[in-house]
Amino acid sequence: MRGTFFRLEMNAAAQVGGCPVCAIIVLRTERYLRFSLNEHTLDPHLQVCLLALHGFCNLHGWWLVRIVAKMGEELGIATVYGHLTDKLSRQVQRTLSAPSPKAVAELLSPQGIRPLCEHTLIWEQDTLTAPLQALTNPQTRESAQKLCAVTDGLYLPHLRIALLMTEENIVMTLLLQDADTRMKQLNDDLEEFCRKHDYHFRDEPMSESERRSWMRSIEAVVGKHTIPQSHTKAQNNLQCEGGYGDV
Repeated sequence: MRGTFFRLEMNAAAQVGGCPVCAIIVLRTERYLRFSLNEHTLDPHLQVCLLALHGFCNLHGWWLVRIVAKMGEELGIATVYGHLTDKLSRQVQRTLSAPSPKAVAELLSPQGIRPLCEHTLIWEQDTLTAPLQALTNPQTRESAQKLCAVTDGLYLPHLRIALLMTEENIVMTLLLQDADTRMKQLNDDLEEFCRKHDYHFRDEPMSESERRSWMRSIEAVVGKHTIPQSHTKAQNNLQCEGGYGDV
């Protein structure tokens, strides 16, 4: 069952493109936000949660804007954020008598971790667990490599996390060999991109891979722009605490 799920996720990731972990997080985030709009925009429990947390984070808030525009759910968001802005207005009024700017800042801070940001951490580890287990098992290693090969490979942030999650040298070697091959190909595309911008060679056709190489190089180092980077501190904290365990 887990193997079937792994194959489906890798195939879905290949359709999205880029790092498979980033791609799967994108797909799950889209589903989460769409479900929230369809089912829970007017849910009193969700409203209380969003009020305490000041709505969604910057990334997911603007992600939501794009989805709302497609789904025509502006009224639901206006209702939720209408309650939020009213609450914030009353909080600002109360803080006028606060003893210091620091005290005001604390009173205006979100109360807790936003669920979708927390889910991203869990999805990230969960998505990496399946391929790492498959690569560890000699019986599934070859098929796992083939499944991963149809994706664009792990970007640097997720490669680091994957290496922290495994203690198997064979898995480390496979991950690093794959990363090395892909990085060399990307570097070749970047060199061709630069060369073909020279007026001596500007009439040479440029492949799509070469044309997008400058954007792909940014993704290779930091991951997709749709993936929150705030998880880095949390992952480092987990590492310092002696491993990943249950996030």
